[in-house]
Amino acid sequence: MKTSPQADDRQKSDQLISRLIQVAYDAALDPESFEALMDAWEDALGLPDERLTTEDLGQHFKRAEDLAHDPRLDPAFEPQAILKLIPAPALLLGADGRVLAGNEAGREAQQEHGLGDELAGSFEDQWPPSPDQRLHVLAAPEGGSLIVSVSTIPTRRSPGPLVLVQFEATAWSPSLSEALKTRFSLTPAEINVVRLLSEGKAVAEIASEAGKSPETIRSQLKSVQTKTGEHKQSGLLFLVARLRFLVGSSADAPAISTGRASGAFSTKEHTLRDGRKLAVSTYGAPDGKLVLYLTTSSLPWEDERWREAVADRGLRIIAPHRPGHGGSSRHDDSAQNGASLARYLLEAIPLRRDQPLVIAGHREGGILAAEAAKEIRDRTNFQGTVLISTGAPQAPEAFGSASRPMRRSFKAAHLSPAALRLGYRVAKGLFESGLVGEKRTVEYFFNDSPRDRKLTEEPRYWQITRDLIAYCFENSDQIAWDIGRWTSDWEGDLLEGSPPWTFIHGSEHDFMPMEPVEAFCSANPSCRAVRMDGLAQLALYERPDFVAQTIADIFSG
Repeated sequence: MKTSPQADDRQKSDQLISRLIQVAYDAALDPESFEALMDAWEDALGLPDERLTTEDLGQHFKRAEDLAHDPRLDPAFEPQAILKLIPAPALLLGADGRVLAGNEAGREAQQEHGLGDELAGSFEDQWPPSPDQRLHVLAAPEGGSLIVSVSTIPTRRSPGPLVLVQFEATAWSPSLSEALKTRFSLTPAEINVVRLLSEGKAVAEIASEAGKSPETIRSQLKSVQTKTGEHKQSGLLFLVARLRFLVGSSADAPAISTGRASGAFSTKEHTLRDGRKLAVSTYGAPDGKLVLYLTTSSLPWEDERWREAVADRGLRIIAPHRPGHGGSSRHDDSAQNGASLARYLLEAIPLRRDQPLVIAGHREGGILAAEAAKEIRDRTNFQGTVLISTGAPQAPEAFGSASRPMRRSFKAAHLSPAALRLGYRVAKGLFESGLVGEKRTVEYFFNDSPRDRKLTEEPRYWQITRDLIAYCFENSDQIAWDIGRWTSDWEGDLLEGSPPWTFIHGSEHDFMPMEPVEAFCSANPSCRAVRMDGLAQLALYERPDFVAQTIADIFSG
């Protein structure tokens, strides 16, 4: 019996939706299905919007999202199975702090450091560990200290959440030694003490290995604490952990420059009146022109070439870390906008009314910059807002002719936010599964940008993009929130009192095209569009000197 075209279309539509639901559940349980999930969503984009906004489909995405976040909802889930996915030394603890299981490397680390099966009392700060703090100090029986990263795994099979403890990498590199020497003027002997401390050794062990007396080691340690400003061993170990992240732990990692940018770099955690933490990185010329720098999907300190570029042009960068990233406490959605971040920053670092200030934002951070400008412009000598690779605000109807990644993100953000959150949670799982997963994730995110994907084949750009994605995945749900904001019409925030605006944008940007930027500036006399021909999403990293000079020129005229 021949069916009508309408019936055929309905059958095809049902098949696409059914496939999308099936792959959503598969991906929630197995990040290896990430690309299959994206393909299924891509296939479904051609369906009418009403098919993608049904209550039934929304409920399926919400269940899959919950499953990706909380595997206990899978009847077949065994908490110990997560250890098989983790290459780093790891232990799984019960709510009482007792070790339930460990991967092979984790058990070896436990034995090497003389740790028993009862670890609750070994945490120097608190038990259970705070979910807002990733790194913790674990005291070893011999008197040494270890840095571990901690995450909780909710489960109905035990009284309280399970705790996953991963031993941080302790591999030392010339880059790390150079960073300690350059930034804190540590001597070779002092650097050796720090190295051995980071390996979990106690003072007596360090003295024996170095052929010195314990008193000499204590004297050297006191000198290190004075130079770094970290007067507790736990603080010193956290400092080393952060430096290791910045410079990498491989033997061939690039050495830290001795230029002004690297020498002036620092990150400090401020405690706000409500008890929350706000981490703020500062770098550049110590007495330079002040730039408030806001980021979302890039590191607040970007990379070394950027830090050198701003220092060489007499700029001083203040870069707060978004809630849920770095050392900043995780907040709810209402506290994720630029105005709230600006208020937190003003509490932590008061600004003078006569202080010339530019507010700049990179990628989605440009929207935060526009929002922050409304809060700060009357409290300083405000010079203008700079939006780097942000694009221009567009009305929702404009996305019908937008690039494929833009349409895909717009539909997910506005028709099914749970689908977007699920996608990023699955991507995070794939990225954290190992080197192959990292490579697949990076390649996917730059799949629609031939220029940038080609760049990521070079070691420098690979490391940049890998570090950016790792930083984003510290709070994957916030990425989805930012994408929803980026693909909405945020023109009102931009127009509400934050001119003059300077847009610095690559002509080949695949996600946010150049044309709407030029159209916006044509319609607004207080706007300037700076076109970077031939560049795409990674424009700032290709031409950091040009971007820094463009910002410096705002102060001079």
